[in-house]
Amino acid sequence: DDETLGWFRESLAAFDAALRVCGRETYPACWAAAQNGRGGALYSIGHRTRGDANSAFSHFRQSLVAFDAALSEQRLDMAPLDWAETHRSRGDMLRQYGSWAVGGFGAIYDVLAIEGYRRALDVINPQSMPVLWHELNSTIVAMIPQDTLRDEDARLRLAHLRAALDGLAPGDDPQLWADQKMALVGQLLYLGMDAEAEE
Repeated sequence: DDETLGWFRESLAAFDAALRVCGRETYPACWAAAQNGRGGALYSIGHRTRGDANSAFSHFRQSLVAFDAALSEQRLDMAPLDWAETHRSRGDMLRQYGSWAVGGFGAIYDVLAIEGYRRALDVINPQSMPVLWHELNSTIVAMIPQDTLRDEDARLRLAHLRAALDGLAPGDDPQLWADQKMALVGQLLYLGMDAEAEE
């Protein structure tokens, strides 16, 4: 609604103000955090103005620039959680952008989004962040069709199905656990039948 959109615009203005104070040379960590926050605010504004395609895509493009700016300063070895969070946020934005893209462009953005999620998973693990681990792996699975014609994609989907189950116990959510087990079985059967057909 208009009030929520107003909050995101206010937060964007706050991040812009922070960037005027936190220079990259003098306060690099602050600058990168403000760029990441700016990217998130722009993404949220774009998502909520999707009725106006030009406005939405403009905000998404600016969001991508802000996330890339943050990643130009963030380093995996210095601030791994910040680095992973920016890659995850960038992936969310690219996935949303891809869902609105026309022609074959959506698939390109999906590939880039999956790349961002997989980089985030270099840091996020099922022991320390099981919910986020499961969420990211499940998102990747949902972005790759079970009947994909590319063997590489089918195996990637299988790997992330297995990984998603690593972060989920039957007692956490029995229905979700069962659904994901069935999805895993389905992917294994699909790969098996595909291999058999090639023999």
